[in-house]
Amino acid sequence: MSASAPYEFYFDYYPRFVGIAFGFIAFSMLLFPAAHLGGDGISYNLQPVAGRAELRAYYFGTALCVAWVCLYSEITVALQTVALVLGGFASARVLAYLIDGVDSHRALRIRQHAVFGLEVLGSLTAIFMLQAK
Repeated sequence: MSASAPYEFYFDYYPRFVGIAFGFIAFSMLLFPAAHLGGDGISYNLQPVAGRAELRAYYFGTALCVAWVCLYSEITVALQTVALVLGGFASARVLAYLIDGVDSHRALRIRQHAVFGLEVLGSLTAIFMLQAK
């Protein structure tokens, strides 16, 4: 019995769960972009058509790619993807906080911190699983 045996269930399902979450993000961004981005302080409907198309295309395409890799790749590749994507998001958020500060709007600030916490937790979970594997 390998050292990772107790965790094998999670190895199989954690990246798949993240893939489903990214699939949800992809299609919610495609179908309901104003609702999806409003919680982040982005006024989607105030963008020109080109800006709305760019936001939709970038978020949908990126989230769809991450979902696909997490759902259909070998487990190690899927875990590496989760660690890299969520860790990259969290790192970029820290840099943004250093450059721009935290949002003065309380609800946006709370949401930013909650999302940051989930990104760090998700990335560290994938890194732990990769080390235990």
